[in-house]
Amino acid sequence: MEAQEAEIFREVNIGPFGVIVLGEAFPQRHSLGTKLADNVFLLPAGFGGTSGIAVVLDRRSRVAALVFEYSGT
Repeated sequence: MEAQEAEIFREVNIGPFGVIVLGEAFPQRHSLGTKLADNVFLLPAGFGGTSGIAVVLDRRSRVAALVFEYSGT
């Protein structure tokens, strides 16, 4: 029996503000969220049913990771 692969989200649509894509620049959109560290921004609850989305940037301000947070409900 073959194990099922988990789907990897490479982008998130934070519509009407656009799309955030792994490996691409994270320009002025960071004003939408709260800066948690020099390279981490937390987008507010509600996008895609999340309780928040953390956007982690690399040294060149490109999106290195998207961390989706969901409430227990």
